[in-house]
This record gives sequence, C-alpha cells and structure tokens, in this order.
Amino acid sequence: MQNEKGHVERSVEYVRRKAFAPKDSFASAIEAQEWLDSILKKLNATKQQGTGKSAGELLTEEKKVLVKHPSSVMICSEQIQLRADKYATVSYQGNRYSVPDNLVGLFVDVSVRSRQMHIYSQNKRVAIHHRSYKSHDWVIDIEHYLDTFKKKPGALVGSQALAGNHYLRNLYFNLFQNESREFIELLSYCRDHMVSEEKLEESVKRLLSTCGNHATLEKLRALLGNKSFVAPTVETKDNITLKAKEQLSWITELMHQTNDNGQYKQSNNRI
Repeated sequence: MQNEKGHVERSVEYVRRKAFAPKDSFASAIEAQEWLDSILKKLNATKQQGTGKSAGELLTEEKKVLVKHPSSVMICSEQIQLRADKYATVSYQGNRYSVPDNLVGLFVDVSVRSRQMHIYSQNKRVAIHHRSYKSHDWVIDIEHYLDTFKKKPGALVGSQALAGNHYLRNLYFNLFQNESREFIELLSYCRDHMVSEEKLEESVKRLLSTCGNHATLEKLRALLGNKSFVAPTVETKDNITLKAKEQLSWITELMHQTNDNGQYKQSNNRI
C-alpha cells in the first residue's frame, strides 16, 4: 500500500513539475485547467523508453484486455456529509453552496469533485454547483429559494440569490421591479418546466422586440411554452358555398346508387 501511495505521489509531482514549472501564473482556474490539459495531452503523446510507443497508445492496447468496470463512469471524488444551515447552504473549505430551502437543518451527501459539487438528499441529486476555489465565496442557485420568496416576496430584492445572478438581477429591475410576485412566478415556471436561462433570455428578447417594455408574466409563459395563437375558423354562409356543398352531397349520394352492373340508378335529385 505504501509503495502504491509513493508511486502516485511521484507521478503527481512529475506532472506538477512538467506543467507548472514553466508557467505558474494564470488569469483564472479555468485557464490553469486548460493549460494542464494541454500538458497532459503532450505527455501522453510522448514515446516511452524501451517501447517506441506513447502512453496513450499503450493504454489503448491495455484496454483491450482489461475487465470492464461495473460502473459506467469512474469518478474521482470525496464523499462527505454536511448539514444545511439556516441560510439553506452547506459549507466546504470556507465556501458556501446552496441547497433547496426545504432541507434546512438536515444532513445531505456531497460528492466533492475537482470542478463540481454534487449534492444529494435521500439518494436523489438536489443540486449541482461549480466548485469555487475562492475564499468565503457564496455559490447560490436562486431556484433553491423560490418557495421562501413566495411566502416573503419582499426578501427577494436584497437577497444574495438575486445579486449573484447578473442576468436575472437586471431582468428583475428592468421589467419586474414593482412586480416581485410575478417575477417569482416566472422563475417557478422555468424551474418546473426545465426552461434554461438561455431560452428565457431569448424569449424575453423576442417579446421586447414586438411588445416594447410591456412584457408580462402571461406573455412570457405563453412564449416559453410555445403556445401559438390559432384564430377560430369562421364558416362562410354565402350562396356559392351552399350550392357547392349541395353539389358534393348529391355527387356522394349518386356514387352509392349503382346497380349490380355498375350502372347508376335514376335519382330525382337535381343540381
């Protein structure tokens, strides 16, 4: 076990030196990850001593004789249990991640991964967040607080949940500033019907292009639900239409009035 641990540590140190000795300053964690991915790709394409093949090629050959793992996807993660506090968040390494507000005071299972936090309650996934490496950061999903906002709509304006989402914050102050309840209902509709923020943004733009600033909850819901207006059909009652219907009726009746030789029987109907 110690030998395996030492081998892993040496491998990690090797990759660390190859990746971050030449460059150790990045604008963001995403940029650092992209740099690491490019170095790993280059290392895996390098020919290995004594084989004349790259690590990637050797792995491809080895996969052919490996037994299939029972899990469809292998995930490297840390499994922990955390309690949701009064703010409906769980705390990990000084940062807070939101959970649905009905879980306040309860323990949840958290799968801590390098880039994401997956949160479960009673074996059901209730939240996915990007993992923050900042200090004292709040990673909040406004959907987790909609039931609370329905009861206390006045709490929406000053909430971290609204402040943390720039698009929704601007949408609220531009179109729904005096209609908090309608805004909360709109977000609830999007949550219940799995409407993405991208589709909401697109629908708002379409509505504003035709209605100006008169965007309402009902119009948005109709647009998001793809409910097109169908005008009721109006039957024309002019003489031409009536005569045409009489002709069609007579022809239909005539077609059914044939004898056994396929000849038409006489009919008293007239056009």
